[in-house]
Amino acid sequence: MSNADEDRYAEAAAWAESIEEIPENATVVDAAESHDGRALMEELLGSPEAVERAMGRPRVDGSMSPGHSPVRQVRLTRELDELLTARAEAEHRKRSEVIREALDTYLRSA
Repeated sequence: MSNADEDRYAEAAAWAESIEEIPENATVVDAAESHDGRALMEELLGSPEAVERAMGRPRVDGSMSPGHSPVRQVRLTRELDELLTARAEAEHRKRSEVIREALDTYLRSA
């Protein structure tokens, strides 16, 4: 989470923990529908994207569908790691994104 998201989360948590009873002027909503809770979360966290991040790590394909993205570990030479880091920094991307793109290009052309 970003610092702003963490701040909003901390503020929402402090608010929720400070409530001793429901205020007289509160509107109580029957949250039978999931969108009722989601709207509250969006209000507290600041955006639909913040809610998605708070719900868990998205899959590599960008979806929030159940399951996890497979993880593979590889060992690199120092030189290859330096090249990877330089490319990622130059393109303002994560190293894992550069690796996925390179692997995809290689495997689809082979």
